[in-house]
Amino acid sequence: MKDKYLITITIPVYNDIPGLKFTLDSINRQYYVRRKIEVIIIDDNSTDNYDELIANYKHLNIKKILNTSGYKGPGPARQCGVNIAQGKWIFPMDAGDGVYKYGLLPLYLITKYKKHEYPMICCHMLTEFLVDGQDYFTEKRCANDASWAWLHGNIYLKKFWQDNNIGFKPDLYTHEDVYINAVMRNYIFAKEYDPDFKMIK
Repeated sequence: MKDKYLITITIPVYNDIPGLKFTLDSINRQYYVRRKIEVIIIDDNSTDNYDELIANYKHLNIKKILNTSGYKGPGPARQCGVNIAQGKWIFPMDAGDGVYKYGLLPLYLITKYKKHEYPMICCHMLTEFLVDGQDYFTEKRCANDASWAWLHGNIYLKKFWQDNNIGFKPDLYTHEDVYINAVMRNYIFAKEYDPDFKMIK
């Protein structure tokens, strides 16, 4: 089945209206591609009500879902978004992350004209963070190799993710991003040498 959108952005959120606003503002600035973006907000059983905030972004294709399994951390919440994504690419974000204006345009051009099918694209220079109410740009930390272990700024081909049954560990409350990134990178490396490779779980 053909994907409905180019990119699905998944955003788990727990009691963070200012962070979610910052993230949605940055997505809303992607003028050239925002109609090709699906945004899935996973409310991880917050006490905050996000409906009034979301109503301000009429140009974005937003779905808000509730993680009905109860609060179990960002990993299971992210998985809820991946499971219903209708985009060709998965772009995991957190409330408080952002994308530079026109930051997603290169991905659109790559997929449109070069038919790029590599399972993962690293674009850390596209992301910014809201820390203590202030913008915090990735350039200030890009020399830190540990940042490449995170999900932030990585975009994943959904078909590769789903075909290989890659998922977040439900019992991992922290560093779920390091885990999924390590699994994804190892799968990609192994598949280059053996297309029939299957990981034993």
